[in-house]
Amino acid sequence: MRDCNSALTRIAQVINDWSPTDILVPSLSDIHPDHNAVAVMMRLIFADFLAGGVSQWNYLVHGRSPAFFDRAAELSSSEVETATKRDSIRCHQTQIKLSRRRFLRYATRPERFLRVERESAVWCDGAVYSVSRTRDNLNVDLRFAVEPLRMQRSKFFILGRDSLGRRRACQIRVPSCSGDFEMLDCTTNRSVGIGRYRGHPFAGEFTLPLHLFSPGHDLFIKVDRRSWFFDEAGWIEIPTVPNLTKVSLSMISAEACSQRDHSMSRAI
Repeated sequence: MRDCNSALTRIAQVINDWSPTDILVPSLSDIHPDHNAVAVMMRLIFADFLAGGVSQWNYLVHGRSPAFFDRAAELSSSEVETATKRDSIRCHQTQIKLSRRRFLRYATRPERFLRVERESAVWCDGAVYSVSRTRDNLNVDLRFAVEPLRMQRSKFFILGRDSLGRRRACQIRVPSCSGDFEMLDCTTNRSVGIGRYRGHPFAGEFTLPLHLFSPGHDLFIKVDRRSWFFDEAGWIEIPTVPNLTKVSLSMISAEACSQRDHSMSRAI
């Protein structure tokens, strides 16, 4: 975030000079941290700098996120195209030395692309089980997989804009038990708000105050749970408050299961 504006402006200038009709960029759901970070940057660039007429398409290299694969269109490659991809991969000699088979397998996979729509619904992924946004609060239901080798506490990131349209990013260390927690500004590391967590190390619900974020802008959230290099899941885009009436079927079913489980636990 420290030099985000100049980077986004420069990328936007290159795109405008090139004047493409379609842009292919990584998916928010890609578990490679660099790939999903670029995906967020491109969402910001499209919102701030690019005029209409340019279509944005996502592709996914790492991970098997249903949020991507359940909606993406598949394109099969010809033998000539597959051979060309193999030749291109072999040019990356350093990476091939580390994982030759894995990289060459990419050449045989069908190409999948997902068009980015401005008013898309929330598609939950990874530890994020369901999301509910109001003008004042963000409620996030988390379900964590049990991983014995994980030593570090998970972090939760939220990116959005304030009432003046300026980008704001906060981080939270996910608590291991119910209680209040501090929201820290990612740039200054200063406390900017207090939220509430209800749950335990394997499941719980965040309630985050959204006084720093404008309800008229999208939010991006991410649970950082890296065992080694790759993320458990990428970023999740949460639309503006007026658009929350359009909710995906996956989110409805998740929330219904959550309510059912909660009712059953109370009955017991």
